[in-house]
Amino acid sequence: MGATTAAAASSRAVGAATIAEAFRITAEDHPDRVAVRTKDDEVSLTWSELRDRVDALARGLHELGVRRGDTVALMLGNRPEFYIADLAVMTLGATPFSIYATSSPEQIAYVVGDAKAKVAIVEELFLAQFRSAREQLPELEHVVLLEGAQGDDTLGWDDVEAT
Repeated sequence: MGATTAAAASSRAVGAATIAEAFRITAEDHPDRVAVRTKDDEVSLTWSELRDRVDALARGLHELGVRRGDTVALMLGNRPEFYIADLAVMTLGATPFSIYATSSPEQIAYVVGDAKAKVAIVEELFLAQFRSAREQLPELEHVVLLEGAQGDDTLGWDDVEAT
């Protein structure tokens, strides 16, 4: 892609009305470029692969009832799945928000409850503290666990992404 064409593509994305729209424009303009990768390159997703994963998770979250204006809690480390989840939530017109890894169960309960999140996406590393907060969160309908369902109180990410 020439400099003029790349500048036009960037201009289109910058002029987008939403982050989700800018993401789609970028994926369209640069489908084969790497968008997200781990430091060791164990995981590397192109813009088109990222778009496909975002769309799949967005469909799954929609099946769980996530709609425009809702909030979704994210308790994930800095990993590719964080960006997939963040963009999938925005694709639905909902608002993602992060919970600090160091948050206590009381802090988790306050933040998630105050935001009225119906869904939370959690990494196994943080599941124990999230479960401790869960009993104080009557509006929270689903906890999606990145590493797969554990017990009756979680759904597996892969299962949600596959719906």
